Amino acid sequence: KNKEKEMSLSPPSLNSRLMEFRKSLKDSCSISVDDPTLVIVWNDAVLNDVLQRIHGNIVAIPIQIPDYIDIASPSVFKASIEKFLSLVGGGRLGNIIGPNTMDEYVNVMTQLRHVECNPFIQAMRGHTNAPFAYCAKIVDRSDAAPMVINRIPPPLPDLQVFL
Repeated sequence: KNKEKEMSLSPPSLNSRLMEFRKSLKDSCSISVDDPTLVIVWNDAVLNDVLQRIHGNIVAIPIQIPDYIDIASPSVFKASIEKFLSLVGGGRLGNIIGPNTMDEYVNVMTQLRHVECNPFIQAMRGHTNAPFAYCAKIVDRSDAAPMVINRIPPPLPDLQVFL
C-alpha cells in the first residue's frame, strides 16, 4: 500500500517555480519513480521567528554554526541549505533539488538527514514547536502535484526538522 499522498501546494511562487523547472528539463532528462526530484516547502513563519530570536539575542545558541549554513536572513538560510543539498544531487532551481538519479536522490536524502541532525539545527529547532520545512518529490514530468515524502524521524533526542 502506498502511504504517499498528494501535497497541496498553496504558495503560487512554488507552483510557478515547478512549471519553470519542468519546462527547463531536457527531453533526455528523466523524472520518474526511479529518478525523483526533491521539493522543499519551507515554513517561512517558523524560520522568520527562530532567526529573529537568534539575531535579537533572545535565544542563545551556544553551538558553532556549520560552514555550510548562513543565518543572515531566512532567504539566505534556505538558499544555503538548498545549495548544500544540491552538491550531491542533480542540480537546483531554488527549493527544487534535481533532477536526480536514484543514487543522487539517496545522497540528497542522506545529506538532508545530516543537516537535520546537526547540533546547531537541532538547537534552532528546539525553540519552536513546528518543523522548518516539508519535503515532497516529483516523480513525473506532468503537472501532477508533488508527493509527500513520509520521512522517518531522526533518533531521539533529535527533533524532526524536515517533515
